[in-house]
Amino acid sequence: MEFTIRDVGKMLKKSWIIVVALTILAGIAGYFVSEYVIDKKYEATAMMIVSSTNTGSETGSQMTINDYNLNTKLVNSYSVLCKSEKVLSQVEDKLNIDTGKKDLSQMIAVSAKSDTDIINISVTDTSPQFAQEVANTLVDVFQQEVTNIMKMDNVQVIDYATVPNAPSSPNVMLNTAVAALVGLIIGLIIAVLRYILDDTVKDVDSITEIMDVPVIGNIPKFN
Repeated sequence: MEFTIRDVGKMLKKSWIIVVALTILAGIAGYFVSEYVIDKKYEATAMMIVSSTNTGSETGSQMTINDYNLNTKLVNSYSVLCKSEKVLSQVEDKLNIDTGKKDLSQMIAVSAKSDTDIINISVTDTSPQFAQEVANTLVDVFQQEVTNIMKMDNVQVIDYATVPNAPSSPNVMLNTAVAALVGLIIGLIIAVLRYILDDTVKDVDSITEIMDVPVIGNIPKFN
């Protein structure tokens, strides 16, 4: 079935209240769920840098291409070491917590910034203070383990994590917009179905269109 602009106009005229109502209600529902039902989570992030392991040769402290390639490999290795069982066990001991290593690992995200020697350690939790404590404790333990395991002291802390002021999730505005969009789509689907399934004749134009014959007269409405 092909829709003309006229058909669309009729469809919206007939069901515009449903479309608008579903859009508004879905948006309100999305906002309410995001704001009051879903637990807010906070993300605390600490930043570290992997420094050069070689002071260079005749050029002094200038980093060579070999140093750069080695640092890149170390960044990848350190990203894995951050979430190792040995490191997480010590974090639990220092904070005197028993979340379970699997749960603690799921709270932690380690990312290496592209083309840099920067490592970000982010911890997400419903408590902003706890997220900060875990992130900073993890940084300290990790630094010590690099020295113990790798026999190198080439990891420096750029920024310790601070207590996040605002939640990182859920994104209330985004969820509200998505929910409203879903409501709009559902409303339009209902409007189309109502238009397609409605086979009643309501005006002269409909008779002409369906029967393909001219109308020679009509009876006016009266009491």
